[in-house]
Amino acid sequence: MRLKNIPIFDPDKTKSRLLQLFVGYRSVPSPDKATIDRMEVGFISNVPLVANILLSDRNRADLDWSKKPFVWRYRNRLKLQRTVAIGSYNPAPYASAEVFFQSQYSKWSTTVLYAGCLFPVGKHFAFDSYYAHQNITGKHPNQQLNQLGLILNMYFGRLEEQ
Repeated sequence: MRLKNIPIFDPDKTKSRLLQLFVGYRSVPSPDKATIDRMEVGFISNVPLVANILLSDRNRADLDWSKKPFVWRYRNRLKLQRTVAIGSYNPAPYASAEVFFQSQYSKWSTTVLYAGCLFPVGKHFAFDSYYAHQNITGKHPNQQLNQLGLILNMYFGRLEEQ
């Protein structure tokens, strides 16, 4: 089912879907640590709100078998995004909050607050620039991290019109 009542000028056309399911594999190599291998499963629900704001709720489980014992974490991220028109260009500022439950600590151990903006470049690319403030309470001592990031998103899939 498509969301037709919200303008989304984003190369990521999956945001026009009410529900997305995903399964993935991630391998994270490191020069001074063992490689992390994990499976990611989850779903994202998209709900249009007033004033053309899009609410996305991502629920994800990370299953990590690269360490002994097997560990998992649950992540939930709420994101508010709204496309703005600047002439014919349509960037999309957003704010989001994410929480983590980690099995090895048996508690909610991390929160991350994001503020950023998606900058579409043509039909298949978008730059995502963001600021993240992360509180990590699972390990001792607790940590607070402030991070800036830039991600290049590439979209080559195609959604069929229904």
